[in-house]
Amino acid sequence: MARNYNEQNAARQYLLKQLSEAEQQAFELRLLADDALSEELEIVEDELIDDYLAEELSNVERISFEETFLAHPERVRKLKG
Repeated sequence: MARNYNEQNAARQYLLKQLSEAEQQAFELRLLADDALSEELEIVEDELIDDYLAEELSNVERISFEETFLAHPERVRKLKG
């Protein structure tokens, strides 16, 4: 499956809470209906963790990652994984 940059970017922004409330809700609705988007989200989660561990996130992304992404226990387990 070829990865779509726009979907990757939207998933990354979604995970880092960088979307507006309306964009966040629209993305969540698409997640419920689109298995490919759900798979993309999982890939982006792993990439974000890799980028965090490699210290490749910007300061803004790092702060958002620590404050929002790691607020979910399952993601913390993936990070420690």
